[in-house]
Amino acid sequence: MTGSDSAAAVRGRVCAIRKSDAAIGIAHGKIRREASKKGVEVGRQTFKFAEYVIVFTTFPEADFTP
Repeated sequence: MTGSDSAAAVRGRVCAIRKSDAAIGIAHGKIRREASKKGVEVGRQTFKFAEYVIVFTTFPEADFTP
């Protein structure tokens, strides 16, 4: 950070759930099509993250379970 930029931490939690095999196949196919269209190479991590629904939340854990 430079100059007057500042960063503030936000208290929260990350919730993640693995998609079904069918949903993973759809997500991977979409990634491949978009990469082919744009002529880019996709990293392994992109495919791994596509296997999950990941949400950051500040809702209280006691009131809002994953």
